Amino acid sequence: MLSNYLWLPILFVIHDFEEIITVPKWVMSHKEQVFSKKRPLFGGVTDGSVLAIGVVEELLILVGVSLYSSYAGTNSLYFYVMIVYTLHLVAHLFFCLQYHTYVPGVVTAVMQLPFLFVSIHQLFLAIEPTLFSVFCNSFLLFCLLLLNVLVLHKTMDKLARRLFLIL
Repeated sequence: MLSNYLWLPILFVIHDFEEIITVPKWVMSHKEQVFSKKRPLFGGVTDGSVLAIGVVEELLILVGVSLYSSYAGTNSLYFYVMIVYTLHLVAHLFFCLQYHTYVPGVVTAVMQLPFLFVSIHQLFLAIEPTLFSVFCNSFLLFCLLLLNVLVLHKTMDKLARRLFLIL
């Protein structure tokens, strides 16, 4: 049954590989737009290895959710995380509109969204949550994951320096 729950971490890795590869160059070529924002897109990270540190932390969370969902035999948490991940991908589409150009992660976002919409629909039918619970739980989880990303963006560079100094 675990294989069913591995889709989200696999999709995340594919999406974030696109970001790790393209973010540094994209941020440097869009410096004026990126750094003029209060919170720069992608945290203003210009080093792929630094970005990868944040990606690993988020991947560990998704693997943990997948393992928990598989062994607890519950789809609920996985369902809400899938919704939040889908919202994250939709945000890439809005970033493209905002910047009027390619934004790292949008290619895999466009490719993954149809699969995620179908998966979310199937999970919705399986667990039959109320729309109120979908909204509340998704909103709460979105806020927690957004807080995690904001903290990551703020600390990735410091964390990377410490890790590289240890190695």
